[in-house]
Amino acid sequence: MYGILLVIKTTQFLGVNAEMKKVLLLGFAALLMILAACSDDEGQDSEVVAETTAGNVTQEEFYNELNELYGEEVLKNMVTRKSLKRTA
Repeated sequence: MYGILLVIKTTQFLGVNAEMKKVLLLGFAALLMILAACSDDEGQDSEVVAETTAGNVTQEEFYNELNELYGEEVLKNMVTRKSLKRTA
């Protein structure tokens, strides 16, 4: 959660445009997905990444939401970048 806030604050500080901010956030989301997939705590309760009076948000819930909202777009972006690197 703090990572997303860091990305947002950094982009504001650097004066990054909205399109670049979206790319950075999607990249961060992809990184989170990769890290979550590499996690070895299967079978254990997911770590709480945000606490609210309405209820906690676990790392697993956060990952699933990011994947549902941005997963396909991030995957397409990754494939495009790899294709472009290969043709360069």
